[in-house]
Amino acid sequence: MHFFQTFIDSERWLFETRDSNRFHVAFREVSLYRSFLTIVRSRADVVGAEAERSHLELSESLRGGAGAVSAESEVLMERVGDLNVNLRLEIESFHLFANILMDRSAAAIGFYFLGAPSRAWRSSAWLADRLAELAAQDRAVVPGALVPALQALRQDLSNFRNEHIVHDENLRSVRGTGFRTGEGARLTLVKLYPTGDELLPESRQPESRPLADLERLIDDYLVAVTHLLGMNRERTAFQIDPSRGLAKTT
Repeated sequence: MHFFQTFIDSERWLFETRDSNRFHVAFREVSLYRSFLTIVRSRADVVGAEAERSHLELSESLRGGAGAVSAESEVLMERVGDLNVNLRLEIESFHLFANILMDRSAAAIGFYFLGAPSRAWRSSAWLADRLAELAAQDRAVVPGALVPALQALRQDLSNFRNEHIVHDENLRSVRGTGFRTGEGARLTLVKLYPTGDELLPESRQPESRPLADLERLIDDYLVAVTHLLGMNRERTAFQIDPSRGLAKTT
């Protein structure tokens, strides 16, 4: 079981029955999306390894050849194409599910402090600001690792998802998959018939981070979330079960 699920399964029993259930349902959604990421990552590892092998086999079959492509190479080309489609599906799915996880966690954290759902907490893009507002009112203590973990995810995951998967409206964007030795597969993008600034050296081919790296960033963030919840038991809007021996600060 993932550490975040273990934490919420234990933490829920600090609260009275109604709030125990509300806490658990809200944060279990976060844990479920973390489980989705494990499934996607496992599938991507299998497909990625096979795709990398097939790429190498195709390169070998074409090396030094001239004239018509052999039947063997044609079969490998079709296989590589199919694997690239599957691999792109897994990489994009990881980015989409990870972004949902981040937004669900922001909403659950807002619920934890306010006691009711709030549209102001529905996006992880606003989470650092919302927590800073609570901290300024002495209604929350924010662990030092939380904001840097959020920033790392915004930079390496959310921004790529927003700019190159969901909101890229450039119809000349060509997406594919690529590999670096020992680092796993990535999603890569190039522009068909680049023009203007797209020709500048700094306009290099954007690419995603390996899923293993993104998974570590997600877990760094979730560790910080557990610290946030643990440090603010006296400040939550949920009702503590008196038998647990915790008293809220008034």
